[in-house]
Amino acid sequence: MSGLKSVLVIGTGTIGEPLIGLLASLKDRIGIDEVIFHKQTLLLADRSKVLSLMRRGAKLAVNEGAAAEFEKLGMCPSYEKTEAINRSPTVGAHEDERFGTHHARDAHELFKTIGLDLKLFSSALKINTQYMHTIWFDLKLTRPTTLEEVEARLMGNSQVAVTHKTSANLVLSFGRDHGHYGRILNNAVGEGGHRVTGFCFTPQDGNSLLSSLAAALWFLDPQDYRTRLEVVRPYMFDEV
Repeated sequence: MSGLKSVLVIGTGTIGEPLIGLLASLKDRIGIDEVIFHKQTLLLADRSKVLSLMRRGAKLAVNEGAAAEFEKLGMCPSYEKTEAINRSPTVGAHEDERFGTHHARDAHELFKTIGLDLKLFSSALKINTQYMHTIWFDLKLTRPTTLEEVEARLMGNSQVAVTHKTSANLVLSFGRDHGHYGRILNNAVGEGGHRVTGFCFTPQDGNSLLSSLAAALWFLDPQDYRTRLEVVRPYMFDEV
C-alpha cells in the first residue's frame, strides 16, 4: 500500500451506507487517504446510491469478474474485492458460549484492554425493528455510590445522551431529524448502594458507525485517533 491509509466498508445497507458517507466526508480531516466500499449485488435500484457515494469521494469495489456488468449500468469500479481487501484492515467473526450473547463478550474484551476481567452475561430478544436496542442493565459495584453520582457521570460522558423520552420511537425520530444521515452517534441514550439498575436505548446503526470509525482510526494511528475522532462531536448529543 506504500503507506496509503485505506478503509474498506463491506456493504451499502442500513449501516454501511451512512458509514461510507461519514468516512468520505471526513477523510481529509481524520487522516484517511482512501475510502472503498464493496457492493455485492448489482441492482439498478441501487445505482443512485452507489453513484452518490462515489461523488462524495468513495471508491467502488466489486467481486472478481463483475466490473463489466457494473460498468454497463454506469457504475465504474475502482477495484475488485480481493485487491480492495489487501489495501485495507479487516476484522473477522467470533463465537463464544461463556457470555450468553456476543454483547457481553464484546464488552468483556473491551474492558480487558485496560486490565479488567469482569463477570458479564447478556441475553438478547429480537423484535421486528432494526433501528434501536433497548437495554436493561444490572450492575453490581465494588464500592457504594449514589443516584446523584451515577447521573453526574452519565451526563459527563460525551458518548452518552440523556433523555426524558420513554419510547424508542421518539428517540429514533429525534435522530432522524437531527443526526448525521439521520443517526444518533452516541453509544447510549440513558433514561434517567452497590447496585445500579436502569434502562438505556442504544441507537443500533449509529452506535456501529461511531465504533467502526473509532476502530478504523485506531488501526491507522493508535496514538492520535482520539483527537481525530473529535470531528464527529457535533453529531453527538447531550440530551435527546
